[in-house]
Amino acid sequence: MSRIFVVYRQSDSGMIARQIVDRLAAVYGPAAVFTNFQDAPLNVNLQQETYRMVTTSAVVLAVIGPSWANDPRLHRPDDTLRYALETALMNPYTRLIPVLVGGALIPNPQLLPPGLQTITARGVVTVRSDAAFEQDMQALMNAVQQAVRPAPTAVAPAPRPAPAPRPVEPLREPIRIVQREIVRRETGGCLMWPVRLLGGVLGFLGSLVAVVVRTMLASIVNFVMGIVLIALSLVLVVLFGQAMLASNLDVGLSLSLVAQQIGAFFQSLIPPTS
Repeated sequence: MSRIFVVYRQSDSGMIARQIVDRLAAVYGPAAVFTNFQDAPLNVNLQQETYRMVTTSAVVLAVIGPSWANDPRLHRPDDTLRYALETALMNPYTRLIPVLVGGALIPNPQLLPPGLQTITARGVVTVRSDAAFEQDMQALMNAVQQAVRPAPTAVAPAPRPAPAPRPVEPLREPIRIVQREIVRRETGGCLMWPVRLLGGVLGFLGSLVAVVVRTMLASIVNFVMGIVLIALSLVLVVLFGQAMLASNLDVGLSLSLVAQQIGAFFQSLIPPTS
């Protein structure tokens, strides 16, 4: 017998929900009817257990009382009842049947969470707690019976004859084949060696070009520094000549003046220390 999972809130429709459960258990057996976990132990993961119960049940009865849609818990993502009904709506192998009790009306879809708005599109059954209870329960059990009734078995087509098995040739040189397969996996395939060789050659050429460029740059820097030193020497000679012509001092005084100018020039090149 397929499972029947009855989902309800104790504060909303607990009394009549228990009557529905007892009536279903009397017809389908106590082992086939289950309810949501009102007295579950603390060490049970309610979400996992609810998912297991919904996905293994052929029918889920959503008992809807007068305050069902106005309960703020229905809009909480971690609400167990909401999770059970949303899971049933998404499961193509589970039939969800809304059951209106206690004079409840079909809830407005705009007031429900997005995952429950299609619940009102299902076939709704009303169960009253007065003298019409047995009549309403009969209508509910008819709906349950339609959901749990197995689908008619389709006539299986005549089996096709199995094709004749192809002869299996024994492996030739199995050790060499295994070695070739290992080499192919290690090297990435036989067709990859030209690519790897080309990559190595390009890498070597790139390194060689980098060394040549660095050498040329160093030579250019040395050449520029030589020109700068020659220019500085010419400047010093010109300064020395100007000093000799501008003054009537002897050679010793001229050399002293040139030395002072050279010292001042080099000191200007040294950056000041902070």
